[in-house]
Amino acid sequence: MDFVRVIKHSNDLEKFIDIPEGLKNRKVEIIILPYTDQEDIEQGKKRA
Repeated sequence: MDFVRVIKHSNDLEKFIDIPEGLKNRKVEIIILPYTDQEDIEQGKKRA
């Protein structure tokens, strides 16, 4: 599975997501994984 891991300052992310107070003004780790909806999984089983 492909993924992305990035270390960024939380201030750079404020425009896109709500940052909890405990993470504001800190470096944070961002991990991006592919999203699989349960419905997508069930449809894949039906095709097989």
